[in-house]
Amino acid sequence: KVVFDNNYRPRLWASVDAARAAYHAVLAEVDIALLTEDDERALFGYEDSEQVFAAYPTIAEVVLKRGADACLIRCEGERFEVPALVVEKVVDTTAAGDSFSAAYLASRLKGGSP
Repeated sequence: KVVFDNNYRPRLWASVDAARAAYHAVLAEVDIALLTEDDERALFGYEDSEQVFAAYPTIAEVVLKRGADACLIRCEGERFEVPALVVEKVVDTTAAGDSFSAAYLASRLKGGSP
């Protein structure tokens, strides 16, 4: 399986067009896309989760990370919504998305459902 985590950082690209072209080329090859709603909005201008899901009809499993909002998942045509846990005091959000992705993939590799 090929997994892609979008993690768009504009300063790392020569232009937004170069980033878009590279992302489209990679996304055409993936089985699982771990996407962040904010990154999809910044790169492609998608206004909501429905636009994100509609943009990737051929990807079998799309996981849309939305920070403190519920995570949305489309897997093999089924949709899931996984509520975010409430955290009273956030100390540091560094690598929060990466940590989520690692835990999600570990669970899926062990046979867990989306």
